[in-house]
Amino acid sequence: MPVFRTVFSRIAAICPIHGIQATDEDPRLWTIDFKDEATEEQRDAALDLLANVDLKTLQIEIDAETTEDARLEKIVRIQSRIIDALLEYFDALELAGKTITPKLSVVLEKWRTM
Repeated sequence: MPVFRTVFSRIAAICPIHGIQATDEDPRLWTIDFKDEATEEQRDAALDLLANVDLKTLQIEIDAETTEDARLEKIVRIQSRIIDALLEYFDALELAGKTITPKLSVVLEKWRTM
C-alpha cells in the first residue's frame, strides 16, 4: 500500500521507529512502535503527523507523482530516440564525406558523451 509506506517513511524521517501497526483505515487508530532512543519531542511529532494525515489527499499526491514520473520517463524515451536518430544522421553525413556546421559538430560531441 503506497499510502502506508509513505506515512511510514514520513514518520521514520522524524522519529526512530520499529514500525507502525495499521489496524484500521483511520490513521488516528494506528499505533507506532517507537525505538527506545526516540525522544519525547520526536514521539509527539510522529503522533501529531499520524493524527493529522489525510489518506485521501496523500493518495492524490502519490498518484500525481506517479503520473508525473511516467510522463517524464516518456519524455526521456522520446528524447533518446530523437538523439539516436540525429546521431545516425550525423554519422551518415560523415561517412558520405559531407561536412556539418561547427555548431552541429559541438552538439554532436555533447550527445555522444551522454
